[in-house]
Amino acid sequence: MRPPTALLTLALATAALAATAASASADSLVAAAPGARNLTGNGGYLVWAQPAAGGRWRLAVRAPDGTVSTPAIADFGAPPAAQIGSTGYAIAGRRLLAVYSRCQGNSAIAGCDVYAYDLRAGTEERIAALSSRTYSETAPSLELGRFAFVRRGDGPRPGLYSSSLTSKAAPKRLSPTLARETATNGTRVAYTYNSSRGGGLAVRRLSGEGSVLVPVARQPV
Repeated sequence: MRPPTALLTLALATAALAATAASASADSLVAAAPGARNLTGNGGYLVWAQPAAGGRWRLAVRAPDGTVSTPAIADFGAPPAAQIGSTGYAIAGRRLLAVYSRCQGNSAIAGCDVYAYDLRAGTEERIAALSSRTYSETAPSLELGRFAFVRRGDGPRPGLYSSSLTSKAAPKRLSPTLARETATNGTRVAYTYNSSRGGGLAVRRLSGEGSVLVPVARQPV
């Protein structure tokens, strides 16, 4: 006879498989988006990169009511990798932003600055507090008014940074790692990276305190 813990594990695994099968059979089309890349969602919104004429790319937005639109903003040379986040805790005055990088030419990492598209107001702005002349700013994410992003370039301190919409202090360097993607919940940031030992996933506090958690490492690029 299996011990109770083994039976519980087996039951949980069976239930998980059953739930997965049920959800798969209930899949339905949300929006027709041929060629779409870099899907992200939050607050009832979906945002993705959509192919445009001449090999360019546009930002596409699906609102909570199901309406799909392409905002009247400049297009991109490479597929934008947006992340959606809020500007603060309080409901009053809180904005929901899609943040992404705009880069030179067709690059996704060179000559980049962080921009934000206000999903409710339909306006775009450059986040000047994150920009620098020395570096290219990429892979931004936002939640509760806290940013995580990457600085690339020839400066002395490239790497992963954090900043706040309300702080007048310079962005804080969290790691020398040149992350490929970031995702933050307002207190911590998770980021993927490549290294000489393979790819991985790491998590650390936006304050920079404590150690780095690396749940996945030495994976194929």
